[in-house]
Amino acid sequence: MIMGFTTILISNILHIVLQGRWLFTFLLVLLMQTTPATAQNKWEIALEWANSYKHFQPRQCLKIVDHILRRDSTQAEAYYIKARIIIEWGWWREAIQCYNEALRYRPEWSKDKLLMGQKHMAELNSKAYPEALATADTLIKHYPKTTEYYEDKATIYQYQRQYTQSLEWWDKVIALDPNKCKYHVEKAYVYKLLENYSSALQEYQLALKKSPLDSEAEPERYRQYIKDMQTNLQYRTDEQRKQAKLNKKIALVTAKIKVKPEDYDLYWDRALIYDRAGRHQEAIQDYNHILTLDTSKMSQEEYFRVLQQKARNERTIGLYKQALESISVPLKASNYASTFLSSRHFLYYFAGEYDKALADVEMLLKREPKNGIYMAARADTKRKMGDYLGALQDYKAADKLGNPGIPADIQECKAKAGIIFNREAKSELRHLLIIKDLDTLLARLDTYQQQHPQEKLIYYYRALTYAQYHKYDLARAAFQKALEMAPEYQKDFDFMWARAQNLHHGKYYPEALQAYKDIQKNIVGHGGDTSWQMGKIYQEMEDYQNAYVQFSIGIQMAKDPDLKIAIYYERAILYLQDLEYYDKALKDLNIIKKTNPGLAQTALAETQEMLNMLKEADELEEQLKNPAVKHRDSLLVKRARLLYEASYYGAAWKDFEAAVKINPDLMSDLDFAFYWAETGQLGKIKYPEVIEILKKAIALHPKDDDLLALLGRVYLATKQYQKSVEAYDVMINQTQQLDDYIEVMAERGKAKVGLKDYEGAWKDFMAYLEDYPSMEYFIEKELKICREKLNKD
Repeated sequence: MIMGFTTILISNILHIVLQGRWLFTFLLVLLMQTTPATAQNKWEIALEWANSYKHFQPRQCLKIVDHILRRDSTQAEAYYIKARIIIEWGWWREAIQCYNEALRYRPEWSKDKLLMGQKHMAELNSKAYPEALATADTLIKHYPKTTEYYEDKATIYQYQRQYTQSLEWWDKVIALDPNKCKYHVEKAYVYKLLENYSSALQEYQLALKKSPLDSEAEPERYRQYIKDMQTNLQYRTDEQRKQAKLNKKIALVTAKIKVKPEDYDLYWDRALIYDRAGRHQEAIQDYNHILTLDTSKMSQEEYFRVLQQKARNERTIGLYKQALESISVPLKASNYASTFLSSRHFLYYFAGEYDKALADVEMLLKREPKNGIYMAARADTKRKMGDYLGALQDYKAADKLGNPGIPADIQECKAKAGIIFNREAKSELRHLLIIKDLDTLLARLDTYQQQHPQEKLIYYYRALTYAQYHKYDLARAAFQKALEMAPEYQKDFDFMWARAQNLHHGKYYPEALQAYKDIQKNIVGHGGDTSWQMGKIYQEMEDYQNAYVQFSIGIQMAKDPDLKIAIYYERAILYLQDLEYYDKALKDLNIIKKTNPGLAQTALAETQEMLNMLKEADELEEQLKNPAVKHRDSLLVKRARLLYEASYYGAAWKDFEAAVKINPDLMSDLDFAFYWAETGQLGKIKYPEVIEILKKAIALHPKDDDLLALLGRVYLATKQYQKSVEAYDVMINQTQQLDDYIEVMAERGKAKVGLKDYEGAWKDFMAYLEDYPSMEYFIEKELKICREKLNKD
């Protein structure tokens, strides 16, 4: 026999989840649907939940998909959902891997514009350019008229400094949309990177010419670009004249070198000119040549200066290893003279070897503690090493010594040391929250709070962070602290909404209701969405009349058509599932059907089914009014089953009870006994009688899993925990289909919590979550108790 509770389809419940209603109804229905088909589809159900809630509970959803992938690494949907979650956090590389795995198992998804577009975005952001080019090629293959993908290829080639290919692809973009001015601007920019200012000027002029044909054109900007290019061309002309003069000087010195090839002074003169001309490689060659000549007449000071200037040119073009070798000669020969030691310090600094740079500048400051240049250099080095407080001390000292630091560097140190709370600090906090680097975010907040205990934004971000961790109690306290420090937050909708949502999710229902009322009082224009949320809270509190009132108010006040439809749907489901007002549910669903037939379809079918059952029950009522009607017991049983399916448990109980009085032998029928007992359990009717019904039925059918599970459930509801565990033990030990009844592990775990057997409860909960990771909400309260008692993470 298959356990029955409701015929509502899971897809219908997922519509509820999609509209924002919490998981209780979904969980309850799913937990009771223990058919083999449901067990086989557990990943599909969990994945659909994760897909629906990935924006609302991303960390929980990530936990679920990771669990599924550990069990079955071929689940393409799980990879896709994971990618959708982590791409929002800026985890580009990991997202790309997930997209690739999803496509590996579902190659036909390469035609999915949304998926491939997201993958492409991740590749661009992570600078995975070869992969991005391949993805763009796939998109172009499937969507050959979409200019966006051609643009991306042109831009990627530009990023890779493959300017010829970039120009080719901009030509293809222009061919697809010849009157779009911005494409000429982008092409001009590539020419600009190539320093081909004449061609860039022509493209800007074309953009200006086509401006009347493009509604998005910006002719004033194009005119400015044209002026800039004309200025660049003039500057280039001036630079060419300057280079021509330097080239003449070089030619003159070169001519002298031909006459006196052993004169190192001539090579030195030419090296200096090369340096001025920016021809550092040629300058290095001349310095190297000097070192091969007879330098016996050269003073040691001059010899060291050649090596020092050679090192400076090498450093300029990034040849740090060669520069260090060059400077090491005068450094050692001069017994580490300060002039050469400072050169090595800067070489280490620019090479990124900050520990060595610090050691050199420390030695310099021991010799000259009042040298402002060295003090500032040490400050810069400490800043690069992350010692922001030490850097600030040195910047202050350098300023007193007449060598003030760069203001932007000092501001950076103050922000990262938590001394100031500026725009950059706020931007960093926002970024850490977006990418979900919550541990780092909390550490930053701790630092800032020590320095700025009165900064309201710190407590706001702390509250948001705790809410991400689902630490609703800590978030609640942080929101309250922020409100105390900044009462003006009462008129900040984002703040108040986040606070109300946290109170709602933390089940602080009275406070959450008041929070939404505060929004209605202090912030105009949110009557619809706040009433909607209040309706949800009342529904979770099982205060269905107030839920109905709030949904009705929300419908009246909602200005957004989509919001109005969403609230209609919530009220329809309230009518359908909690109030059993099927005629009213039908009315609301017909309204929804006009604008969103897909949303209403499943619920409409269920509502019509319920109404048909009630109609059939009414027809049986007419037959039962006849005192001489035959088979009265069978008619009563039939009507009881109809009322049971329609959730009219009180009326169904009376019919079951009346039927067994007429025919006591009905108790030997397994289905009759089960449905009568479950009617009492679901309707919370006469628990002692329900237990007796089940005991008698189990005596006749001791191997029936459904009866034993239901008995355990009734004992759990009546807090007879030991008897509940015993009933579940019998059922679990004898069943051949535990996978189809996995919810009994969760229920037995709850009973064990009641007995304070936390170790046993934890094992049951882990077994349950192994198969149904998305159902943690069902055991959330008991799981929290176990974690606290057992010190589990």
